[in-house]
Amino acid sequence: METVHVINLEKYQPGYTDRHHRWAKVYYDILLDPDFQSLDEIDRYRYISLILYETFLMGKPLVLTSTNLALLGWDKKKKRIPLSLQMLHTFVESVTDDSKERNVEKSRVEYIKKSRVEKSKYLDFVFLTSEEYKKLFIRYGEIPTGKLIDSLNRYIGQSGKKYDSHYFALLNFAKRDDVRELPTSDGGAASEQKDLEKRKQQIRDLEDEYYRDQSIETLQAWLTDKEHIHRRWLIKEILASPAQHD
Repeated sequence: METVHVINLEKYQPGYTDRHHRWAKVYYDILLDPDFQSLDEIDRYRYISLILYETFLMGKPLVLTSTNLALLGWDKKKKRIPLSLQMLHTFVESVTDDSKERNVEKSRVEYIKKSRVEKSKYLDFVFLTSEEYKKLFIRYGEIPTGKLIDSLNRYIGQSGKKYDSHYFALLNFAKRDDVRELPTSDGGAASEQKDLEKRKQQIRDLEDEYYRDQSIETLQAWLTDKEHIHRRWLIKEILASPAQHD
């Protein structure tokens, strides 16, 4: 009986590992994948159903028994299963021997270990661990980091491009855009946490001064501007105390 495994299944799996997954991370950008676009409606459905079912099984390869095929809703009369698997060769691999199964199981275990370091979502498509974001913050500062994330987010949304690491993609964007790195303080002797807090405060002070120098009309317009969403609380605070503009 043939056994199949979704290639790179881990990118569709939720982060938790203590129970069966009830959902999978299938995003809109899959529709922009040229290989996915080349599939017919039947194979598109069959691929998505494999993602959902194997995700539920915590990455265990799926044996294509009659029971499983019926559960997946695959009708052999509409299209032969071998033909679908042939068309899905860039998305799905056959597990034909014990060594392959062991490799798949090893990958699943490695994914579970890696998934314990959860990533946070920034905007629509960018994912970073807290450590990765902190490194970017220290290296470039809050505002440049936010702009880099926004640029990467828009690029992924428009192109459907996939990255193994959004952190390294952001470093490449910073190099491409010639983003200036912040100088290290205290000759590099200060602790990373102390340096981070110091830079955070410096950036807040500069931003506060910039916003407090704006007119009430400008601040009111910025309240609904996405470019200023990260400082909306400050704008509201300033507008609530108009005397600061006198």
